[in-house]
Amino acid sequence: MNVNFRQWVIATACFMAVLGSPPALAKNTGQLATAQLSLKQAEGKFGTSSPKIVRYLNRLARLYWKQGRKDRAKALYKRVLAIQEKQLGYSHPDTLLTVQRLAALTKKGTSTGTQQKIKRRLRVVTQRRKSTAQKLSQIQAKTKSLSLKLRRAEATARRSRERVKRLRQQQSGQERAKTVAMQKQAKTKSRLAGLQKQERSLKVKLKRQKRKQASLQATARSLGQKKRSARTALIRAQQQQRNHRAALKANLNQINRQARILSGGNSKLRSWQQQQASARRKLRSVSPQLARLASQKRRLTALLRKAHKKNRPALNRKLASLRQSENRLRRSSATLKQQVNRLGQKIGQFRRSQSNARRKLAQLRKKTAGLKQKISQDANKVRSAKAAVQAADKRLRNQLPLLKAAKNSTAKLQTQVSAQQGKTKKAQKQYNTAQNKSQQAISYMTATKKKIQQSQARATKMQQQAAQLQGKRQSLQSSQQKYKTALRQSRRKENNLTASLRTVRKMLAPSKRAAIKPRDPAVPLTDSSEQIVRVYYGTDRNDMGADKKTERYGVKRSEFSYGYSDVSMPPNHVPGALESYSWLKFEFSQNPKKHVVLTKITRLARGDFFERLTTRVDSTESRDAFIFVHGYYNSFKDAARRTAQMAFDMGFEGAPIFYSWPSQGSVTGYPADSANVEWGKATSRTLSLILSGKPRPPVFT
Repeated sequence: MNVNFRQWVIATACFMAVLGSPPALAKNTGQLATAQLSLKQAEGKFGTSSPKIVRYLNRLARLYWKQGRKDRAKALYKRVLAIQEKQLGYSHPDTLLTVQRLAALTKKGTSTGTQQKIKRRLRVVTQRRKSTAQKLSQIQAKTKSLSLKLRRAEATARRSRERVKRLRQQQSGQERAKTVAMQKQAKTKSRLAGLQKQERSLKVKLKRQKRKQASLQATARSLGQKKRSARTALIRAQQQQRNHRAALKANLNQINRQARILSGGNSKLRSWQQQQASARRKLRSVSPQLARLASQKRRLTALLRKAHKKNRPALNRKLASLRQSENRLRRSSATLKQQVNRLGQKIGQFRRSQSNARRKLAQLRKKTAGLKQKISQDANKVRSAKAAVQAADKRLRNQLPLLKAAKNSTAKLQTQVSAQQGKTKKAQKQYNTAQNKSQQAISYMTATKKKIQQSQARATKMQQQAAQLQGKRQSLQSSQQKYKTALRQSRRKENNLTASLRTVRKMLAPSKRAAIKPRDPAVPLTDSSEQIVRVYYGTDRNDMGADKKTERYGVKRSEFSYGYSDVSMPPNHVPGALESYSWLKFEFSQNPKKHVVLTKITRLARGDFFERLTTRVDSTESRDAFIFVHGYYNSFKDAARRTAQMAFDMGFEGAPIFYSWPSQGSVTGYPADSANVEWGKATSRTLSLILSGKPRPPVFT
């Protein structure tokens, strides 16, 4: 029960810290400690970079600001800005509010980093807009080329249908030519058969002779192959002999080099041993000095216990000097030990390298003996390879006369076969001409059939291609529409970033709060301690009548209306905060001296509205305006108060405008809110109504 009551107290204090309170009340009731505790609990639960801790950071920063501790408030707002830029983006209203708070805290130029960030983001958005415009132009060019292809495909399909008609007329004449060619082909076929019998007998004799010649050629090739293999073996043995001799020479050089290394390394070893001996002597001389210092230190500590208070500082100084000298001696002894160890390691490494060199020398001598044996073996191989080459060469010379005789007999039979083939060719030509004519007639018929089928298929293919091209053109048109919307969005982002950059620049300039008063028919101040900010509106909420005063517009859809609202700002306003009354602070009504209050709503005709808006914009040097579009769970009154607070905190001289769509202003009204947004596509439609014929100002959504 006690734990629940404590949690309820902490939650109540945190909620009151969100709403804000005077510095004295925060100090008296311990709101600062409660806010710090709630921030630590939130960081432990969600993490230090979670967006859920933003409200706790804002609450604590506001309390620090009210107490005048601006450095701590600035550090907390920087954390909030880093989280919001990562989660929401540079152009989100919450991010811009944090930028305004930081700018208000650092008026003398420390917000230039924020300005540089916005500039970098603006460059990125501009580059994206340019690339989107380039892609859009490419898609438009593709659409044009596809429409040209579509027209060509339709023309080719029409030509193919006309060609089918012509080809069917040719097909009937080709059938008559086919019958005449078939009769000539039958006469020449019988004569060709007798000539082909004689040619076949001669070809059989030629084949036998060719087989005999081929066998002789195969033996000659095998002998040549043996000769070549014997030569390659000879070359390989000679090369191996040269390699072994070169390896023997290299081994002898390595043996000489290792012997020189072994003879020249003893001088290094002697110098290292001398250095090690001198370091050991120095180390032995340090230990008695350390013993003397230790005895002196014991005597001084004994004197220090017995000494008077006045003498103790001098004794302490002596004791400190003894400790310093002892530390110096210990360090010198440590360095000497390291030097002794290092020299010992070097000597050991050198001795190991000498033993390795001796082992390597023995291995090289062994390898040299083996190479000498291999060289003698290679000489025997060279002699045997030379003998094999000579034997293969002798057998090949004996085989060549037989091969020449076989080639002569094959040539004689070849001339007889060629003469018979000439006779057969003449008959074959006559037969072929007759056959060609008949085949031509048949091929013409089949070609015309194929052409008919091809032209029909081409016509159908072109029709299908035209349908596909039509679909592609439609898809390109849809993607073109998408890129257009993306281009509009990037332009809108660019406008938002330029507006926020302009806002930060104005924040960096000297304060101009006095210039916030409306330029067109001025509203008198209700009190010297409060200020009235005039904001212009456009809405498609239903008008419930002028007698409702600040609750004039409801939650239902209606025709579009224009006007302006007056909002009073309290004298102790904190930048970024929207002060409201709360029963937790025992406040049950609006107080213009403490809260941001909507005091007046005036509806205007469309022409009168634009006339006043133009006069307001023209009366400023910068000729600026901005439009704020609220989100879900917002009433007309909330949108008017938030727009006035933003204009007041930014020191905005131009015309602040807001668009209020028919949101229900409650948690249960989210489904109706989403339907209202989809119904009217409220933002784009309303902004186009407001800005028809006017320059487009930045839009904060």
